[in-house]
Amino acid sequence: MTVDQRIKVALIISRATLGYKRVEFHHGDCIGADVQAHELTIGIVDKVVSHPQANDRFRAFVVADEILGAKGYLVRSKDIVDASDRLIATPRRFEEEMHSDTWSTIRYARKMRTPRLIVWPDGRLKYEDDSVSIEERQ
Repeated sequence: MTVDQRIKVALIISRATLGYKRVEFHHGDCIGADVQAHELTIGIVDKVVSHPQANDRFRAFVVADEILGAKGYLVRSKDIVDASDRLIATPRRFEEEMHSDTWSTIRYARKMRTPRLIVWPDGRLKYEDDSVSIEERQ
């Protein structure tokens, strides 16, 4: 994640825990954004669930409260969406990419009508929930 994305994700995670009795955070255990988000959740959420991919090349091997069985990228990304009531995504570019695990996860969340919060590289937010799409202006 960029510095701007990390700042926004930290704020989102801290706000998400307000008023909830129990908060779980699910991630794909990849080096990069998954590890950074994992570190932001320590001491804030009640449970962190890791959904590792079968290919260890980019796996971070974080210590989570629950580590599920390794699966292929697309399958485990769908599992993350299916286990979540909202998605926070931090794409590396401003435009949608076809061969990107992040974007395939966003597309699946759209298909499943799971609310999405996209944190752009400059920290701007785009919220999508199928009844409204709001882009934060700076």
